[in-house]
Amino acid sequence: MNRKTIGSAAFVMAVMALAAVLVLTSRADRQTGSILIGVPAGAGENSLEADFTLSKPLEDEEERSTVTFALLNGQYSEEDPESLGPADAVLWMDAEGRPEAPFQYRARVWLTEEEVLVKTDGGEVRRVSGADGQALAGLVRESTAPYAQPRTD
Repeated sequence: MNRKTIGSAAFVMAVMALAAVLVLTSRADRQTGSILIGVPAGAGENSLEADFTLSKPLEDEEERSTVTFALLNGQYSEEDPESLGPADAVLWMDAEGRPEAPFQYRARVWLTEEEVLVKTDGGEVRRVSGADGQALAGLVRESTAPYAQPRTD
């Protein structure tokens, strides 16, 4: 196996594990995991630092499923989205609903006209297109819209 195959397998297993945790927690009628979408705030394009101050955790089960299944259905890509410029958003997921949780998934997100490109903290790139890409792009735009508005506080 080459490094890309091992990386792809590890990515799929991690997302599947997160999906399983999310399904089990929703069935138990308790929501302990978090999914946040914020804007990049780090110094440099390779940073996963983000501003989540105006973000609210995705609480709707359909929205949470959209993110999880879009990432599961995304195709591995050789494309380097960093050539598109700074990321449009940063995605943060954890299984326990707390910042110091042992399982965390962070990725930078780029929106293009036809698809969403997601680059994980491990450097793997996923291309999400079609209905999954459109749904994920809609959630990203909705979640990052407050950052484009002037602050009133």
